[in-house]
Amino acid sequence: MLKSAQGRAAIVLSGSAVALAAFTFPAQAATAATGWRAITTIGAKGHEAIMTGVDAVSGNDAWAVGYEATSNGKNPAGPVEHWAGRSWQPVKLPTKVAKAWSSAVNDVVVGASSATDMWAVTAFPGAKGDEYLRLSGRTWTTGGLPGASGSSFVVVSSVIVLKSGTWVFGGKLDLLSTQPTIVPYAAHYNGRRWGTVKVPADGEITAASAISADNIWAVTGTASVAEAVTGSGTTSVPSVVVHWNGKSWEKVATQPSLPTGGDLTSITAGKQLLVGGDVATSSGATTVQFTDQLSGSKWNAPVDLPRSGATAKTTGGLPYQIESLVPAGAGSYWALSDNLNLVAPMLWHYAGGKWSAVASPTFGSKHRALLQLSEVPGSASVWGVGAVGSASTPKGLIALTGPTPR
Repeated sequence: MLKSAQGRAAIVLSGSAVALAAFTFPAQAATAATGWRAITTIGAKGHEAIMTGVDAVSGNDAWAVGYEATSNGKNPAGPVEHWAGRSWQPVKLPTKVAKAWSSAVNDVVVGASSATDMWAVTAFPGAKGDEYLRLSGRTWTTGGLPGASGSSFVVVSSVIVLKSGTWVFGGKLDLLSTQPTIVPYAAHYNGRRWGTVKVPADGEITAASAISADNIWAVTGTASVAEAVTGSGTTSVPSVVVHWNGKSWEKVATQPSLPTGGDLTSITAGKQLLVGGDVATSSGATTVQFTDQLSGSKWNAPVDLPRSGATAKTTGGLPYQIESLVPAGAGSYWALSDNLNLVAPMLWHYAGGKWSAVASPTFGSKHRALLQLSEVPGSASVWGVGAVGSASTPKGLIALTGPTPR
């Protein structure tokens, strides 16, 4: 089963209220439709909630996670939702686990291999509290990642859960260095213990995709997330594609010919190997999204996605970048770009050998975001998560395109 995970920057929330609730849109409408539509929104009155991670194992097994914020700073553990083929249902964590997890939660990345094997990892570990939330069988636990400490800043972009073990990817920044330089972060849990694995590249691992335990692909790029969070200027590094062969990570011999200044932010591996990224224009005010595909042993020329240019004026000063690149059955793909400012996501669909821009779904609100996509294996359906509603008090969003999975 192909597993993909992409990275995101953080969203800062603040708000207030008490209990978590969910509103599910009419099931008959969701079943009949196949275009992008909201399936459920999540959040309590006065809370600000955002769903940041989603991973589908099958048509009747998917996980979505997020986080909430309140004005008094006593933030809850954040929503954990599970799809079992009929509706999204909130998962109640044990009290001690919820307390430990709530102290660490910010942006959350998720990966799963079944309904009883799920990992959620905070994007910025090492600050305080536990850094991951794990379901193994019927037992929930929390814990810490290797290498996250007071002198090292770790940012997590991707989580891949396989039956043979779990991978967590991102970047690591030495906070004591006079010139902050980020290096790839790859941590592996083999079922008994954690360990870090060296990746021969510079920069942050921005996305990863697995075909099997000994066939995993990843891309690296400039540490934009770490730079934004720490306020430190980090050195721009060339993006590369790397591969895990079951024993070690190695830089792929033939690399894509990226546009000057191009940064890779997404990858999906399966019957085809596809990468996506962005490049700033000479003015720096506009970014253009692009994709590239490996055909045999050669990379095609990068393809600019139609109508992908986004200016600082229309995005609230935040750059768009491809957050997710996922298959959608029969040789088609979806690409998602968002700038985390609740302006509007950009979506593209690949079919018949070409990319087409898709009108941004409104989900009934002018303020909305999609932050991650996940294919439903063996189908044309794709889950998406993000936020919708008021810009000051957004609610978590779970959306879908394609037939309702069962």
